[in-house]
Formats: sequence, C-alpha cells, structure tokens
Amino acid sequence: MYGVVDIGSNTIRMVVYHVEGGKPAAVFNKKFPAGLADYIDDAGMLSDKGIAKLIGILKDFEKASSAFPDFTLYPFATASLRNIGNTTAVLNKVKEETGLDIQVLSGYGEAVFSYEGALPEIRSAGIVKGMFADIGGGSTELVYFKKGEIKEANSIAIGSLNLYKKYVSTIFPDSKALRKMEKKALSRIKENFIGEKLSPSEHLCLVGGTARALLYLYRDITGDSGASEYEVSFLYRLLERICEKPESLIRAILRTAPDRVHTLIPGAVIIKSLAEMYDLTKIFTASGGVRDGYIYHILRKEAEIHE
Repeated sequence: MYGVVDIGSNTIRMVVYHVEGGKPAAVFNKKFPAGLADYIDDAGMLSDKGIAKLIGILKDFEKASSAFPDFTLYPFATASLRNIGNTTAVLNKVKEETGLDIQVLSGYGEAVFSYEGALPEIRSAGIVKGMFADIGGGSTELVYFKKGEIKEANSIAIGSLNLYKKYVSTIFPDSKALRKMEKKALSRIKENFIGEKLSPSEHLCLVGGTARALLYLYRDITGDSGASEYEVSFLYRLLERICEKPESLIRAILRTAPDRVHTLIPGAVIIKSLAEMYDLTKIFTASGGVRDGYIYHILRKEAEIHE
C-alpha cells in the first residue's frame, strides 16, 4: 500500500492506495483544514506555529498509517512550501521531527501531475482540446492541451486563499473587493498567458477543492444532482448574488461546502477570469487531480507499472 500526503496552502490530505495489477484504488482518505497560508509572515516565511502545525498533522497521519500493512508514506507539497522563503529550513525540521522527506513540486510539475490525474475523466467526457486549471489556495496551475497531449503548462502564484487574505476583510467580499480581485486575477493570467484563445464550444476543465465546491453549489442551486459541467454564466450570477442577496447564498454554501465558505468566491473569480481570457463558456469539473497524477508517478518510480 502507498500513502500520498498532499500539503496544500489551505488543506492537507492523506490518501491511501491499494495497488493491484498496476492500478491504484483509494481505500482511505483524510483531510485537515490546515490553512498554512495563514502562518506566512510579512517576510514570506512559514512561522514556527505553522511549522509545528504541519509536523503535528504529519505525525497524526503517520499514526493513522500504522493500521495499514506494508505501507510507505509519500508526502509532497505545492505552493504551500514552494512559495515561502524558508523552504529548506521547513523541510529539514520536518525530516528531523518525523523522518519524512517532503518533495516540493515545481509549478510545472504540479500542473502536469494535476492534468494527468484528471485526464481519464476528461477523455471520458469527450473533451479533446481546451484549458485545464487546478485552482489551489496559493497557486493556479494551467495546462493547454490538444488531443489529450500537454502543449503548454504554467503555474500562476495566485489562488483562492491568498486572494481572500489580501482583499477580503470579512467572510465574503463586497463589490469593491470583487473588483480588486478580478483585476488582479486578469492581470496575472494575462502575464502568464499560454496556449491560444479558444472557441465557446471548448471547455475549461477544472480540478481542486474550490472547483468541486462550486460544482456542488451549482448542483444544489439548480437541482441538477448529476451535473459535471455548467455554463460560465452561472459564475456571473453567483458573483452578482453575493453582493445583492448574500444571505441565501451563504446558506447554500454552508449546506454544500462549509469548509470552503471563505475561499469559494475568490476561487470563482479566478475561474471566471480564466474563462474570459480564453473566450470559454463551458466548465467541466473532474474529481481527479494532483494526488492521482502523483501516485502514478510513484508507481512508475517503484516499478509497479510500466508505460
């Protein structure tokens, strides 16, 4: 069995996989809302409290993993540790306290693993060309793909949690904060533009906790419980509603994704900005992502599968 620990800016999650015939199947899934981005100081360093929280969660995961036979734990980090100034010191402290070696993914590597993890669902949906985005707490990974192949990939240092921290002073943004977030998101996407403008018939394919929370919210509001895609116009209505009728929207979010109550709207701003920049009107959300891509990377490394 193999355990993958995904150390993100907003959450830390462990997934345990049983592998048979080269195919991994998740048998255990546990998430902690760590909020490591809240422990980054003005100098861009993860604080001692943040490091202690990370180590405490990893130790809890190690205890939980003792229930599984023949088990190896593989932790990796994304923007949570990639974009701080004391990455090496944090990794050394974690190694000292837990014995674990955390692999810090590059932005490009994260984008590739996220896309590979979602690719089976993208293919099953019949999508052959479009933009792919992994909306995280501290970064957004982008992939421009054609016929299932990655043509370009990039990482933008903007995510749902760091947008929230910078521009929102309460739980939800007001109209002024929304405008500031939209301006920042469009600016960052334009600076890091990859691929090409696409046609409205093509898709923006999404993964990540915020993307899934938005899909759950769409299902709750529309009653379409089986939906895996929706029109970008839903996000326009959502952002209008948060300013005009926030109470009913707050209740809907608390029903569907209470742990994303503060990051869902900033995430929606990023997604809407991506759709605008690439002229896309359709959004497809996959359940797979970086952890699924990473476990395949581990299995190739351990010679469990051959490609």
